[in-house]
Amino acid sequence: MTKPKLFAVLASLEFISTLLIVASTRAYVQANYGWTLATEFLWLSQWFVMQKLMIENNESRTWLGYCALMLGTCTGALSGIWITKILYGH
Repeated sequence: MTKPKLFAVLASLEFISTLLIVASTRAYVQANYGWTLATEFLWLSQWFVMQKLMIENNESRTWLGYCALMLGTCTGALSGIWITKILYGH
């Protein structure tokens, strides 16, 4: 996998992961059973793919990979708050 493609894949997966963690946390704090179940299921599925990619690809464990993960984490957290405010109504 080329470095730009690897960066994009890692950043995207981490974005989704963090967004789902934020969404799940907000759902269970509000005792929203349906959204908690949905977000936990999606997060676990995404986590499996991310772990497979990280374990099987040595290039994902570099500074470039770290930067991609940091970008995905920061943008995913902020997006997760914004989206769940719309979906959950708070």
